[in-house]
Amino acid sequence: CILDVSVSTVTAGTSVVFEPGYDDGHSATALSSTKVITFCKDNPAGNLGTACVLDVSGSTITAGTPKVVSPAYINEPQVVTLTSTKALIGYSDGNNSGYGTARILDVSGTTITEGTAVAFESAIPVDLSGAALTSTKVIVAYGDNSTSPSKQGTACILDVSVSTITAGTPVLFNTADSTNAIVSTLASNKALVTYKDGGNSGYSTYSVLDVSGSAITPATSVMYDTAVAGTGDSE
Repeated sequence: CILDVSVSTVTAGTSVVFEPGYDDGHSATALSSTKVITFCKDNPAGNLGTACVLDVSGSTITAGTPKVVSPAYINEPQVVTLTSTKALIGYSDGNNSGYGTARILDVSGTTITEGTAVAFESAIPVDLSGAALTSTKVIVAYGDNSTSPSKQGTACILDVSVSTITAGTPVLFNTADSTNAIVSTLASNKALVTYKDGGNSGYSTYSVLDVSGSAITPATSVMYDTAVAGTGDSE
């Protein structure tokens, strides 16, 4: 549904079904001012990773044909814009021990072509979030389910060349349980990640992540709210 905003007034357009079934987790990102790509865990299709292009004209949405882009049971779907014709998806791959995985999606009109899957984390990522630093570099943040204690805050750089992804080495930004991670771009070499810090009563916390090539250097974590963080929307 399109929401038109005029000052403080919101006008809703007509809802459009773009996936003939219910999804169990989804993400969406704008490729341009008139085109959005969605990525979801498609429950009726066996929880496979499915993407769809939505074209926008005024308050009208025209949906392309949904396409399975990850032929495996997935969790933690995320999609990030790289260019007006290219996006990167991240997810937990049920066909590969739940490992953190990424693919490139190339878009032409409403046609989606997926690239080869690349595992960036040999563990299950919890509350996966991603942000593009440039058109060829993405940073992902998540709780690493293989660590002890579990779900330590972890970040990783994904470098993109055409449809090839090269993953850097995952780096811890918090050595305690870190859930509800949301990572945001500050500059081409800097990001900020917010999360619920299980090592500090679940308080809302942030850390600045400096990036050089595929290396990440986390700054000292800072608590910004002395209340327990609620459930975030990293999807």
